[in-house]
Amino acid sequence: MQQDRLESKNPLTGEVVGSVPRTPLAEIDRLHGLAPDITLVHMNDVGPDDEALLLKGQARLVWCPYGTLQAIGVGDSRNRMSALSQKGARVAAATDIPRVVNFDALASMAIGCGAATGSPLGPHQVLRMLTCDAAASVGADKMTGSIEVGKSADIVVHRPLELGVDACWESVVLGGRHGIDKVLVAGRSLVDNGRLTCADEGAIVETASRSITGLLSRIALAIQK
Repeated sequence: MQQDRLESKNPLTGEVVGSVPRTPLAEIDRLHGLAPDITLVHMNDVGPDDEALLLKGQARLVWCPYGTLQAIGVGDSRNRMSALSQKGARVAAATDIPRVVNFDALASMAIGCGAATGSPLGPHQVLRMLTCDAAASVGADKMTGSIEVGKSADIVVHRPLELGVDACWESVVLGGRHGIDKVLVAGRSLVDNGRLTCADEGAIVETASRSITGLLSRIALAIQK
């Protein structure tokens, strides 16, 4: 966030009598306050003054590593999300870029961006960004996001093809969706042995294929068999 100079005016005459540097985030804090019930999205470029402000207010943050990757090396932009996470801020790794469909890459992107900006991330920290901090970003951390008594039994069990020395690294950073063995939502099994248990995968693919074929035909395109 770039600093602007906020004008100070005489309340009687309206005359500008001075100005002070303040970031947009500092102005939001002045007007509304920053608190744990506030979520700030697409937080890819945060100034050094804002870092202390975010830690003090404990607002939830959503970080898009894809956006950070695009900004690395451009101007004086510096990502502080990994450093903020290390200092205790609730930072969720996610993306708001519509064309990004490879969510498996979020973890490795976060690891790479952290290393490139001088704040290396470990796999356990990235796991927190994808689970309990992600839940906190939408106000659901009291219900889900971690395995605790009283929370919903939403559990993903990974089974990496080749389990190495660090199971967390293998599952979170390298495994992705292809290493998922079981998924339980509210205690109900939805995936077992990597396959859906509550739906017919073939029927889903067939329905999707018909939908795509119909869409393409309406715009005068044909699928090559």
